Amino acid sequence: MVTNEAELPMISIFKQKRVKGWWPFVARDENDELEITVRGKVEAELHLLTAEEAEKSPAGLARNEPD
Repeated sequence: MVTNEAELPMISIFKQKRVKGWWPFVARDENDELEITVRGKVEAELHLLTAEEAEKSPAGLARNEPD
């Protein structure tokens, strides 16, 4: 159970240009308190690019073929 929002770990995508990890789903219960849900986690990888970098590598085109 999450006791308050200040306890949730935070990152700055502006300081750390690339981040990858698993994040749990958090929801409010009937008492309006935050809790980690049992629905699982989501895996995400975020990359912050400059406009020039994004133009060189459009979304989806820089990826490898699926396994």
